Amino acid sequence: MFPLLSRSLKQIPQRLLPFCPIRRTLATKLSHQQKGPRVQDWILDIPAYISFRVQGIPRYPAPNPKNWRIAEEWLRPLQPHFDRYTSGSVEDAADHISAQGGFTQTSSSEVVQDDYFDAQVGQVLLRGRNARQNPLVYLALKKKDWGMIAWIVRVITEQPHFRHDDHLAMTMEPISIKHMSNLPQPATASFNDLLAQPLFLEMDQPPQSVTEVANRSSALSSRIQIQRAAINTVLEFLGQMIMVSYTCKNVAKSQMFMDQVLNIFAILHHNSVIPDLTYRSMKNSSESRLAPPQYLADLYQPMLTAILDAEWNIYQEHPELATFSSVAQVEIPGYEFPAHNNPKRILPYCHGIWLELLLWICLRGHWMHAGGSIIRMINSTKSPIDWKSSSWRKWLPSSSDDRCVIPPGTISTEVLNSYVEAMIDASATSSSISGIKEDTLIRYMQHAKELLHKDQTAANSLEWERTMSRYLISKDLGTSNVKILKASKLISDLIAKKHPTETSTKDDGLIEGEIRDDTELRGIPLRLLTLALEQGDIVLIRELVEAMELQRIVTGSHEFLKNLLLCVCDSDQYEAAHDLLFKLPSGPLIIKDHYQEPELAASLVRYAVSTSNRALLIDILKPAVLTNLPQSKSTLALLICQIETRRWSAVLSTIKALEDGPSGDWQLRAFVILVKEVLTLQGKRSKSVDAGTDTAGLAQALDALSLLSIKMLQASPRQSEQQRASTYTVLGVLASIDPEWALFCASALRGAKRTLAQNKHTHVITSLSPDFMAVLLQGVANFGGLEAVAHIWQTWCIPQTSQGIKHRAALVAHFRTDSEYYPENWLLVDFPSWAKIRYVGKMQPSLSMVRVLLTQDLLQPYREQGENSSVFKSLAALLGWDEKMVRKHLMQGAEPYKPWALVEDYRRDREEEREDAEDGAE
Repeated sequence: MFPLLSRSLKQIPQRLLPFCPIRRTLATKLSHQQKGPRVQDWILDIPAYISFRVQGIPRYPAPNPKNWRIAEEWLRPLQPHFDRYTSGSVEDAADHISAQGGFTQTSSSEVVQDDYFDAQVGQVLLRGRNARQNPLVYLALKKKDWGMIAWIVRVITEQPHFRHDDHLAMTMEPISIKHMSNLPQPATASFNDLLAQPLFLEMDQPPQSVTEVANRSSALSSRIQIQRAAINTVLEFLGQMIMVSYTCKNVAKSQMFMDQVLNIFAILHHNSVIPDLTYRSMKNSSESRLAPPQYLADLYQPMLTAILDAEWNIYQEHPELATFSSVAQVEIPGYEFPAHNNPKRILPYCHGIWLELLLWICLRGHWMHAGGSIIRMINSTKSPIDWKSSSWRKWLPSSSDDRCVIPPGTISTEVLNSYVEAMIDASATSSSISGIKEDTLIRYMQHAKELLHKDQTAANSLEWERTMSRYLISKDLGTSNVKILKASKLISDLIAKKHPTETSTKDDGLIEGEIRDDTELRGIPLRLLTLALEQGDIVLIRELVEAMELQRIVTGSHEFLKNLLLCVCDSDQYEAAHDLLFKLPSGPLIIKDHYQEPELAASLVRYAVSTSNRALLIDILKPAVLTNLPQSKSTLALLICQIETRRWSAVLSTIKALEDGPSGDWQLRAFVILVKEVLTLQGKRSKSVDAGTDTAGLAQALDALSLLSIKMLQASPRQSEQQRASTYTVLGVLASIDPEWALFCASALRGAKRTLAQNKHTHVITSLSPDFMAVLLQGVANFGGLEAVAHIWQTWCIPQTSQGIKHRAALVAHFRTDSEYYPENWLLVDFPSWAKIRYVGKMQPSLSMVRVLLTQDLLQPYREQGENSSVFKSLAALLGWDEKMVRKHLMQGAEPYKPWALVEDYRRDREEEREDAEDGAE
């Protein structure tokens, strides 16, 4: 046995022996005269142990399982452990692990892990965290098995499945000892042959980022995620143990917890888990918000020494060997650490320093879940001293005291603001932060806010407000109602009745007194309300408005009030909208101040008509307001609302009130919509069994139509020829429906006799927007069905010839401008004797007009008649298309109808006919 040990020791370079405690450990084991498999197994693991101590990574794969009994014995209890963990509790799982042989601290460094064992151990922590029971906390507080905790941390962190994406290569790569078994070996090589091969030195490979290793197999990517999540649990456990040590009333017990925490820090440092530039080389780092404070850089050497002390002691199995100490165990000149559970005031037992370091480790390594959980624990700790926040600049030496005094139970505001900003940046880019849900993210930010507000300085409060403002403004527009409400509660302190004012500024950058209100902070409530507006939830808007004092915030925000009113008018929750607009303090006064805004007035008119708010309507339409208010949008909104709700007496009153007002496009739109509603009402009346249904309403509607048509036909200096021609075209379409409508239009033209020429014949160019014509066709369809639509189409629309298809395909309304007029297109006028208005040209159909023809409700009665119906022949003649093509499209019953498919088929058929004709000519 001893020759084998001697041969293994000879393979270790002499200059590498000081880096590991192998000699002391070896001497201790030999002095105890250990014999049997225990000594042999320990000797066989010497190369792996040396490599583990120098680099932290096993450097050679496991040999054949037949020759490595210790690996087989170590992995045997793994499967029953997982079976018990799946069906049992965390306590049962931990008890089962502790009951197995080879799972103690003495054997943890004497085994080489299986390729996937670290992932299996990581799954233990993840399942425990999902069950809200951290197995590490159970082992520490109840079982007090810190050896097993250290073993779990080693297993998780030894395998180099990842490197930090901010990992920077040092000036000299660490030298690692690799075994010759890395080289290809014969299949018949025994374990003794592998062990007899010498060690050699080799520079380590450059570190790889998470992005590079993620491109490997899915199994490796899954192991990377498991390892990062497990390390996240370990870091969270460290924070919890620091808080337990801080709240412990027994000084010796508190210091024992801190010793164990430093042991875990040592393992993380040993296995390169701690990111670069966390506490090293801070003086060369950039002055960014994500850079740790300066005092950590100044304490770099003592902190690293304390970690190395723990790293030395953790690998010793006997107390007489774990006595190494350094300058970290005594007072450090220039620094005064708190005496809470630290009578000697030394660095290893200063809870705030190590908690600050742990938070920066989580931030730099992107373990945001662990960092947020630690912040939550800090804020929830109430005894014996409440934790608070303070800027580390206050701890720097002053003129009266040349020492850096670190107060007890204090965390720096810099690390809290850095966490909030990192969460904001990740949320703004829609990236996932270690799988943190947004609700959890908001809770972490709320705990950070409460800690920041424990520092009563105005500068700290302003920094938080601006940080939260950036968070709210950067949120996605699709935020749910629950998240908005949580965010509103989160910033409720920002919406105060009085905004502070700036007083003075010190040379060191700290602001005393109060801070002046700025637009960024005042934009937070408006941003929340805008998110609610985009969702159209009036009830949520009402809750936010009541919490945020809408009458004070939106006084100078016309844009926001306009969006609010538009949302109210488009919603059906009129009761909630009424409370929102008029029952809040000074709400009506704010709305009254915005009567002069055209779009706001139009929205208010729609709301007043929909809710029968006569007082509001009178205030908006009174002469003092109308003299300065453009009428296009407000009057159109008023008339359309009244027409669609069929309040004909109100329509008559509105038209009479605006009789002296200017004319415009709004009149034509309202006129066309009124014609459609009257035609629809007539169609329902003719189809009803009771012929006297709504006779009074129809009479009032006709009176309103006659009054509005006369107003439109009266000459006005601002009325263009195009508007006048469009009005005549609408009357001509109505007159061609039936004789009754022809007499109605003649009567309307007689009432507006000033507009007509004195000759017997007046020529009017056919001019009407295709959208307006589509509205008219819809009314005609409601009045007389498809036959009436076909009649209007044939009379006023150009047949779909090849020339018509060309213009219609381009979606351009085309009107003939020559002197041609059609005998059927004329309108009789009794002024002073019968005269004719002749229309020149026809209208080019548009998609909106064709869509009216292909409406399911319009064609359903004809489709039910079967293929022998005359509708196909009529439509074919109407559109100028082939009857078979029309029959194919209409009988297939496909929904929705696609009129452009008819056009494409027609164009394709015509192109094929033209090609055939050209081929025949050739």
